[in-house]
Amino acid sequence: MNLVPSLSRFWAKSRHTKVGGAWFKHDSMIGWENTIDYFQQRGYTSAELYATSWGDTNPLYSASRKHDCATTQRLRRFLQAVQAYTGADKLSLITHSMGVTLGRKIIKGGKIQASDGTCDLGAPIRNVDVFVGLAGANFGLCNCEGMGVAEPTCNKQDGLWPGDSCGMNYLDCGLAVMPFPCSGPTYSKWLVDSCNGLTYSNGPTYSKFLTDLNNDMQQEAKRVVSAWSSSDDLIMYGTMVWGKSTALIPRSTDKKTYVTYTHMETKELTAEDQYNWVNRIN
Repeated sequence: MNLVPSLSRFWAKSRHTKVGGAWFKHDSMIGWENTIDYFQQRGYTSAELYATSWGDTNPLYSASRKHDCATTQRLRRFLQAVQAYTGADKLSLITHSMGVTLGRKIIKGGKIQASDGTCDLGAPIRNVDVFVGLAGANFGLCNCEGMGVAEPTCNKQDGLWPGDSCGMNYLDCGLAVMPFPCSGPTYSKWLVDSCNGLTYSNGPTYSKFLTDLNNDMQQEAKRVVSAWSSSDDLIMYGTMVWGKSTALIPRSTDKKTYVTYTHMETKELTAEDQYNWVNRIN
Protein backbone atom coordinates (compact mmCIF):
# COMPACT_ATOMS: atom_id res chain seq x y z
CA MET A 1 0.00 0.00 0.00
CA ASN A 2 3.03 2.24 0.00
CA LEU A 3 4.63 4.32 -2.69
CA VAL A 4 6.88 2.50 -5.12
CA PRO A 5 9.93 4.78 -4.87
CA SER A 6 11.21 6.17 -8.11
CA LEU A 7 13.73 8.92 -8.36
CA SER A 8 15.76 8.13 -11.32
CA ARG A 9 17.12 9.40 -14.46
CA PHE A 10 19.31 12.41 -14.88
CA TRP A 11 19.41 13.97 -18.35
CA ALA A 12 21.87 16.74 -19.16
CA LYS A 13 22.67 19.22 -21.89
CA SER A 14 24.24 22.66 -21.90
CA ARG A 15 21.04 24.32 -20.75
CA HIS A 16 19.41 21.70 -18.60
CA THR A 17 19.90 18.58 -16.59
CA LYS A 18 16.73 16.59 -16.09
CA VAL A 19 15.92 14.00 -13.46
CA GLY A 20 13.21 11.38 -13.69
CA GLY A 21 12.21 8.10 -12.07
CA ALA A 22 13.46 4.58 -11.62
CA TRP A 23 13.45 1.88 -14.27
CA PHE A 24 11.16 -1.02 -13.42
CA LYS A 25 11.32 -4.30 -15.32
CA HIS A 26 7.72 -5.31 -14.80
CA ASP A 27 4.83 -5.81 -17.21
CA SER A 28 2.81 -2.95 -15.73
CA MET A 29 5.71 -0.56 -15.29
CA ILE A 30 7.49 0.75 -18.35
CA GLY A 31 9.90 3.09 -16.59
CA TRP A 32 10.57 6.36 -18.37
CA GLU A 33 10.63 5.03 -21.93
CA ASN A 34 7.72 7.23 -23.01
CA THR A 35 9.43 10.34 -21.66
CA ILE A 36 12.76 9.40 -23.23
CA ASP A 37 11.15 8.78 -26.61
CA TYR A 38 9.22 12.03 -26.47
CA PHE A 39 12.29 14.12 -25.63
CA GLN A 40 14.47 12.37 -28.22
CA GLN A 41 11.88 12.92 -30.92
CA ARG A 42 12.24 16.62 -30.19
CA GLY A 43 16.00 16.89 -30.46
CA TYR A 44 17.45 15.40 -27.29
CA THR A 45 20.15 12.78 -27.90
CA SER A 46 21.31 9.83 -25.81
CA ALA A 47 24.55 11.73 -25.18
CA GLU A 48 22.50 14.34 -23.35
CA LEU A 49 20.63 11.93 -21.09
CA TYR A 50 21.85 10.57 -17.73
CA ALA A 51 20.01 8.16 -15.47
CA THR A 52 20.20 6.43 -12.12
CA SER A 53 17.89 4.51 -9.82
CA TRP A 54 18.25 4.92 -6.10
CA GLY A 55 17.13 1.48 -4.92
CA ASP A 56 17.04 -1.99 -6.38
CA THR A 57 13.90 -0.96 -8.36
CA ASN A 58 11.99 -3.99 -7.06
CA PRO A 59 8.45 -2.84 -6.15
CA LEU A 60 8.07 -5.82 -3.81
CA TYR A 61 10.52 -4.07 -1.46
CA SER A 62 8.84 -0.68 -1.59
CA ALA A 63 7.69 -0.96 2.03
CA SER A 64 11.33 -0.77 3.15
CA ARG A 65 12.18 2.51 1.39
CA LYS A 66 13.13 5.54 3.48
CA HIS A 67 14.66 9.00 3.09
CA ASP A 68 17.83 7.80 4.79
CA CYS A 69 21.33 9.25 4.70
CA ALA A 70 22.76 6.52 2.50
CA THR A 71 20.17 7.16 -0.22
CA THR A 72 20.10 10.94 -0.11
CA GLN A 73 23.89 11.28 0.00
CA ARG A 74 24.34 8.98 -2.99
CA LEU A 75 21.76 10.83 -5.05
CA ARG A 76 23.24 14.17 -4.11
CA ARG A 77 26.69 13.01 -5.25
CA PHE A 78 25.25 11.75 -8.51
CA LEU A 79 23.53 15.06 -9.24
CA GLN A 80 26.73 16.94 -8.46
CA ALA A 81 28.71 14.59 -10.72
CA VAL A 82 26.34 15.23 -13.62
CA GLN A 83 26.64 18.96 -13.02
CA ALA A 84 30.42 18.78 -13.04
CA TYR A 85 30.65 16.51 -16.08
CA THR A 86 28.21 18.42 -18.29
CA GLY A 87 28.98 21.94 -17.11
CA ALA A 88 25.23 22.63 -17.41
CA ASP A 89 24.37 26.11 -16.19
CA LYS A 90 20.77 25.14 -15.44
CA LEU A 91 19.15 22.01 -14.06
CA SER A 92 15.63 20.71 -14.46
CA LEU A 93 14.37 17.71 -12.54
CA ILE A 94 11.42 15.44 -13.29
CA THR A 95 10.61 13.21 -10.31
CA HIS A 96 7.94 10.65 -9.50
CA SER A 97 6.51 9.06 -6.38
CA MET A 98 8.98 8.94 -3.46
CA GLY A 99 11.49 10.43 -5.86
CA VAL A 100 9.67 13.75 -5.43
CA THR A 101 10.60 14.12 -1.76
CA LEU A 102 14.09 12.69 -2.31
CA GLY A 103 14.63 15.07 -5.22
CA ARG A 104 13.46 18.04 -3.19
CA LYS A 105 15.89 17.20 -0.40
CA ILE A 106 18.98 16.72 -2.56
CA ILE A 107 18.33 20.19 -4.00
CA LYS A 108 17.68 21.86 -0.66
CA GLY A 109 20.63 20.18 1.05
CA GLY A 110 21.14 20.57 4.77
CA LYS A 111 21.03 18.14 7.67
CA ILE A 112 19.01 14.95 7.99
CA GLN A 113 18.29 13.04 11.17
CA ALA A 114 17.57 9.69 9.60
CA SER A 115 17.03 6.11 10.68
CA ASP A 116 20.64 5.30 9.71
CA GLY A 117 22.23 8.29 11.44
CA THR A 118 22.71 12.03 10.97
CA CYS A 119 24.21 13.58 7.86
CA ASP A 120 24.60 16.93 6.13
CA LEU A 121 24.05 17.20 2.37
CA GLY A 122 25.64 20.63 2.19
CA ALA A 123 24.50 23.91 0.71
CA PRO A 124 21.41 24.21 -1.51
CA ILE A 125 21.80 23.71 -5.25
CA ARG A 126 20.60 27.04 -6.59
CA ASN A 127 20.70 26.67 -10.38
CA VAL A 128 17.58 24.53 -10.77
CA ASP A 129 15.25 26.03 -13.35
CA VAL A 130 12.27 23.63 -13.28
CA PHE A 131 11.30 20.98 -10.75
CA VAL A 132 8.45 18.64 -11.70
CA GLY A 133 6.97 16.43 -8.98
CA LEU A 134 4.60 13.70 -10.17
CA ALA A 135 2.43 11.82 -7.65
CA GLY A 136 4.60 12.62 -4.65
CA ALA A 137 3.78 12.16 -0.95
CA ASN A 138 4.95 15.48 0.44
CA PHE A 139 2.72 15.20 3.51
CA GLY A 140 2.89 11.44 3.88
CA LEU A 141 0.50 8.62 3.06
CA CYS A 142 -2.77 7.92 4.82
CA ASN A 143 -2.06 4.19 4.66
CA CYS A 144 0.82 4.92 7.03
CA GLU A 145 -1.37 6.20 9.87
CA GLY A 146 -2.20 4.06 12.87
CA MET A 147 -0.75 0.55 12.64
CA GLY A 148 0.66 1.36 9.20
CA VAL A 149 3.59 3.09 10.89
CA ALA A 150 5.05 -0.36 11.60
CA GLU A 151 6.21 -0.54 7.98
CA PRO A 152 9.75 0.89 7.59
CA THR A 153 8.66 3.27 4.82
CA CYS A 154 6.00 4.67 7.16
CA ASN A 155 8.29 5.43 10.09
CA LYS A 156 8.05 8.70 11.99
CA GLN A 157 11.67 9.75 11.49
CA ASP A 158 12.46 9.57 7.76
CA GLY A 159 9.39 7.80 6.42
CA LEU A 160 5.95 8.73 5.13
CA TRP A 161 3.98 8.86 8.39
CA PRO A 162 1.18 11.48 7.97
CA GLY A 163 0.38 11.78 11.66
CA ASP A 164 -2.50 10.04 13.42
CA SER A 165 -4.55 13.12 14.20
CA CYS A 166 -5.24 16.65 13.08
CA GLY A 167 -7.11 18.78 15.58
CA MET A 168 -9.81 16.46 16.93
CA ASN A 169 -9.76 14.32 13.77
CA TYR A 170 -8.25 10.93 14.56
CA LEU A 171 -7.19 8.13 12.17
CA ASP A 172 -9.29 9.57 9.35
CA CYS A 173 -6.47 11.15 7.36
CA GLY A 174 -7.99 10.37 3.95
CA LEU A 175 -11.36 12.06 4.31
CA ALA A 176 -12.01 14.70 1.66
CA VAL A 177 -13.74 16.88 4.27
CA MET A 178 -12.56 16.88 7.88
CA PRO A 179 -15.29 16.68 10.55
CA PHE A 180 -13.33 19.13 12.73
CA PRO A 181 -11.00 22.03 11.91
CA CYS A 182 -7.54 21.04 10.75
CA SER A 183 -5.23 23.86 9.76
CA GLY A 184 -2.14 21.71 9.17
CA PRO A 185 -0.11 19.96 8.20
CA THR A 186 2.22 21.83 10.53
CA TYR A 187 3.85 21.21 13.85
CA SER A 188 1.84 21.90 16.93
CA LYS A 189 -0.63 24.76 17.04
CA TRP A 190 -2.02 24.12 20.48
CA LEU A 191 -5.67 24.97 21.10
CA VAL A 192 -7.70 24.76 24.29
CA ASP A 193 -11.25 23.41 24.35
CA SER A 194 -12.45 25.17 27.49
CA CYS A 195 -15.81 23.37 27.49
CA ASN A 196 -14.30 19.90 27.60
CA GLY A 197 -11.00 20.74 29.28
CA LEU A 198 -8.99 19.44 26.34
CA THR A 199 -5.75 20.72 24.85
CA TYR A 200 -4.89 19.53 21.38
CA SER A 201 -2.86 20.40 18.31
CA ASN A 202 -4.78 21.91 15.41
CA GLY A 203 -2.37 20.44 12.88
CA PRO A 204 -0.78 17.02 12.66
CA THR A 205 2.65 16.12 13.86
CA TYR A 206 3.94 14.04 10.97
CA SER A 207 7.22 12.56 9.67
CA LYS A 208 10.15 14.64 10.88
CA PHE A 209 11.89 14.38 7.52
CA LEU A 210 8.80 15.63 5.67
CA THR A 211 8.12 18.34 8.25
CA ASP A 212 11.66 19.70 7.99
CA LEU A 213 11.50 19.49 4.20
CA ASN A 214 8.19 21.36 3.96
CA ASN A 215 9.21 23.98 6.52
CA ASP A 216 12.38 24.78 4.56
CA MET A 217 11.44 27.95 2.67
CA GLN A 218 14.22 27.50 0.11
CA GLN A 219 12.46 27.10 -3.25
CA GLU A 220 13.42 23.96 -5.18
CA ALA A 221 13.49 25.78 -8.51
CA LYS A 222 12.40 28.91 -10.28
CA ARG A 223 9.39 26.93 -11.47
CA VAL A 224 7.94 24.16 -9.29
CA VAL A 225 5.24 21.98 -10.86
CA SER A 226 3.08 19.54 -8.91
CA ALA A 227 0.93 17.02 -10.80
CA TRP A 228 -1.17 14.11 -9.63
CA SER A 229 -4.24 12.03 -10.43
CA SER A 230 -7.38 11.94 -8.34
CA SER A 231 -7.59 8.23 -9.30
CA ASP A 232 -4.12 7.37 -7.99
CA ASP A 233 -4.34 3.73 -6.95
CA LEU A 234 -1.29 3.80 -4.70
CA ILE A 235 -1.62 7.04 -2.77
CA MET A 236 -5.40 6.48 -2.76
CA TYR A 237 -8.03 8.72 -1.10
CA GLY A 238 -7.92 11.08 -4.08
CA THR A 239 -4.37 11.91 -2.84
CA MET A 240 -5.89 13.69 0.18
CA VAL A 241 -4.04 13.87 3.49
CA TRP A 242 -5.82 15.82 6.23
CA GLY A 243 -7.87 17.77 3.73
CA LYS A 244 -5.21 18.64 1.16
CA SER A 245 -3.42 16.82 -1.64
CA THR A 246 -0.20 15.21 -0.44
CA ALA A 247 1.09 15.55 -4.01
CA LEU A 248 1.03 19.36 -3.84
CA ILE A 249 4.56 20.59 -3.16
CA PRO A 250 4.50 23.61 -0.84
CA ARG A 251 4.95 26.88 -2.71
CA SER A 252 4.40 25.28 -6.13
CA THR A 253 4.13 27.77 -8.97
CA ASP A 254 2.05 25.44 -11.18
CA LYS A 255 -0.13 22.40 -10.63
CA LYS A 256 -2.20 19.97 -12.66
CA THR A 257 -4.68 17.28 -11.65
CA TYR A 258 -5.43 14.31 -13.89
CA VAL A 259 -8.71 12.45 -13.48
CA THR A 260 -8.28 8.85 -14.59
CA TYR A 261 -4.56 8.02 -14.42
CA THR A 262 -3.14 5.44 -12.04
CA HIS A 263 -0.05 6.11 -9.95
CA MET A 264 2.29 4.84 -12.66
CA GLU A 265 0.31 6.33 -15.54
CA THR A 266 0.80 9.77 -14.01
CA LYS A 267 4.42 9.30 -15.08
CA GLU A 268 4.01 7.07 -18.12
CA LEU A 269 1.27 8.98 -19.97
CA THR A 270 2.32 12.58 -19.34
CA ALA A 271 5.49 12.93 -21.43
CA GLU A 272 4.08 15.84 -23.41
CA ASP A 273 3.27 17.78 -20.26
CA GLN A 274 6.69 16.97 -18.79
CA TYR A 275 8.41 18.26 -21.93
CA ASN A 276 6.30 21.42 -22.02
CA TRP A 277 6.92 22.20 -18.36
CA VAL A 278 10.67 21.74 -18.58
CA ASN A 279 10.95 23.72 -21.79
CA ARG A 280 8.50 26.37 -20.58
CA ILE A 281 6.09 25.87 -23.46
CA ASN A 282 3.17 26.13 -21.09
